[in-house]
Amino acid sequence: MGRADEMSRALAAATREEPEALARLGGSRSPPGRLLGNGDFLTLVTEAGTGGAWLGSLALTRWRGDRVEDGDGCFVYVRETDGRFTSIGARPAAGRPERYETAHGPGWLAITREERGLESAMEIWVDARLACECRRITLRNRSPRPRAIEITTWVEVALDDARGFEAHPAYSRLFLQTEAVAGAGMLLARRRARAPDATSPWLGHALLGPGVAEFETDRARFVGRGRDAAQPRALVTPGPLSGTAGSVLDPVLCVRRNVTIAPGAAEEFVFVLAAALSREGTIAILERMRDSAAVRASREAAEAAARERARRHGLDEGEALELERLGAALRYGDPRLLPARANGAGAPAPQAPARLAHPAGAPLVLIEDADRGPAWKQARAAWGYWRDLGMWTAVIGLGRGASPSTGNGAGKEEPALVARATLTATERRALVNVRKYGDE
Repeated sequence: MGRADEMSRALAAATREEPEALARLGGSRSPPGRLLGNGDFLTLVTEAGTGGAWLGSLALTRWRGDRVEDGDGCFVYVRETDGRFTSIGARPAAGRPERYETAHGPGWLAITREERGLESAMEIWVDARLACECRRITLRNRSPRPRAIEITTWVEVALDDARGFEAHPAYSRLFLQTEAVAGAGMLLARRRARAPDATSPWLGHALLGPGVAEFETDRARFVGRGRDAAQPRALVTPGPLSGTAGSVLDPVLCVRRNVTIAPGAAEEFVFVLAAALSREGTIAILERMRDSAAVRASREAAEAAARERARRHGLDEGEALELERLGAALRYGDPRLLPARANGAGAPAPQAPARLAHPAGAPLVLIEDADRGPAWKQARAAWGYWRDLGMWTAVIGLGRGASPSTGNGAGKEEPALVARATLTATERRALVNVRKYGDE
């Protein structure tokens, strides 16, 4: 796919090497990660444990795509009675693990870390049918003494168009409301309607497993003044979570469970993030994952669906993973994907020509000389694969003639092959430069 294909190979090479995983995080322009999805529900997850979740074009969780800070994601913290804590992923609270490993397979990513005799393993996948992300977390005590452990989750709620949310985050949060499902260890969030005919899905989160559940939905109470997710007040200071829910100013979904793990033993938890159009539908998805057999079936179905998706698109396992990594890099706006003639930093963001309109907020992939060689066919295949995951992109090819099926692509969501001669100089410059800004 031209430069995109070069980027795909570079990403694959970078992430298949196996030096220390933590050290590798600093060596990439965008964090090594991938897309997981079922066509409706999309998750971006990195090897550091950061990322975001979307239902169609709606951002369920806050994700800004900051390649430097990379501070957004659904996090899981582990704290011991001596007050020391880490996140299972390298971010936001890296700790000092003796071992940190990541593994990839069809439809799943796994992170394993070991520190001071406590092993934390987390598998992440998106259910093949339901609008939910699942994480199976196993805490194993490899030390000779019992370990009293607190496991705490963090989800920052958006439930809004990502651009709209980031343009006015304080205003957007005014319409969010949280709820705790009594005695269930489940939290819900919804967006109150701004207009009589407006609808918005419910977002649900649960941490299922042993121990009594505590919860918090007020970010200010959880994080504290002048702190962030790397050193939140709820982890730095002892004490239970406050149990606050309702019309909070800055909503998060946090659940905690306490457990004691005997030497050589292990405890398993399931982190679930789900969305549905109704409160009842959201709770039903969360409840379904209480059954360990349902969790295993979900994990197996996710892998089977990923294999079938790759087969349907004529991809082997490595090629499918390569496209998932490339899709994540596109969403991050990786600078290695920029055209050689890209504008310098600080230049105003150009816009695609109006007659080549593409889905708002979708990354734009431009294929030069698309009617020569296999690049155009590969780009169309990538577009179809990303669409089946749940990520919409705009793919435009410039060539000598227009595609008979798409013409000039005006108002089209499918890839458009455009005759270069029909573009003005201004339009050509806009198309070349817009890749730099397509997903900001």
